[in-house]
Amino acid sequence: MQYLIVNVEDIRNRLANIFTRIGVVSEDADLLVDTFLDAEIIGRESHGIMRVPDLYNRILNGTINIKPNITFSNITDCIYAVDGDNALGAVLADRTMKFCEKVAAEKGIAVAAVKNANHLGAAGYYTTEAAKNGYFAFLACNAGPGAAPYGGMSRLLGTSPFSVSFPAGKYDNFMLDIATSAAAYGKVAMYAKKGEKLPLGWAMDENGNDTTDAQVAINAFKKGVGLLPMGAHKGMGISMIIDVLAGLLTGAKFSYEVSNSFSTSSVSGVGFFYIVLDIQRFIPMHQFITSIENWFDLLKADKLRPGASGIFIPGEIENMKRRAVGKTIKVFDGTMQEIEKIEMALDK
Repeated sequence: MQYLIVNVEDIRNRLANIFTRIGVVSEDADLLVDTFLDAEIIGRESHGIMRVPDLYNRILNGTINIKPNITFSNITDCIYAVDGDNALGAVLADRTMKFCEKVAAEKGIAVAAVKNANHLGAAGYYTTEAAKNGYFAFLACNAGPGAAPYGGMSRLLGTSPFSVSFPAGKYDNFMLDIATSAAAYGKVAMYAKKGEKLPLGWAMDENGNDTTDAQVAINAFKKGVGLLPMGAHKGMGISMIIDVLAGLLTGAKFSYEVSNSFSTSSVSGVGFFYIVLDIQRFIPMHQFITSIENWFDLLKADKLRPGASGIFIPGEIENMKRRAVGKTIKVFDGTMQEIEKIEMALDK
């Protein structure tokens, strides 16, 4: 496993240049790159720069619309149907979250059901931005068939991630961002690239047995074997709920019907589901923050069990990494080689 030390602004400019050269408008390219770099900084390589080659190929093949007509249709006073027109996932996710914030500021709550979407990267990126502005934000996205139902083997459910964030005073924010499988497929793929063993309980081999061999898991995945759900039946249940919210109610597709986000040959068809609350409509913000800080202090002061290094609030480690980042970051060597290949292809 080898990492390169990369200047943040240099790689930011290089990645933005790749996307603008294939027709993505500058503002959208900057947003895309920011989501990738944020994922790298907080340690989510599976949603970081490694995603660039697949997204690049999808844009070249026309399976993503880089100049969409995104529409917001009012269903009721605070509920909106959004047609993403097959837009870049990050662009659609960001635009919808900002729209929901405006609606919530006016009406106290906003609900948005989004169809014709694409993979949005790390969902926590968008909920964190809403939390910074004083909102409680929930965002769920269904995904291509990647996980098996509890007790089964086949890829019938999505890894369907969801994120929840809210402001937390001296703790910055609470941010939960998890897949409903034991791990996202991108994380398994990153383990394979690094030649590292998977934690037990993430994946199966083609016979349905547990495996810690990432490449064996990927080979099984390609043959239709799903990743394992998180928390056994609990992960399966939550994945099904997200399929109802983001797949069925939005007018999108169930996960088993969605095109895999790594595929370059077909339109994705995923959906997003948002709930954004204006906290001050429920409780004064200073009272909310004080209560949250006291609660988090209590949790973190608990007696540690043997071997534990500390108690961390969801999002706390990510926030520490963001504050600690300097002018450089570490990027997996194999990922940078793929970026260089794209740049060489564009220069021909």
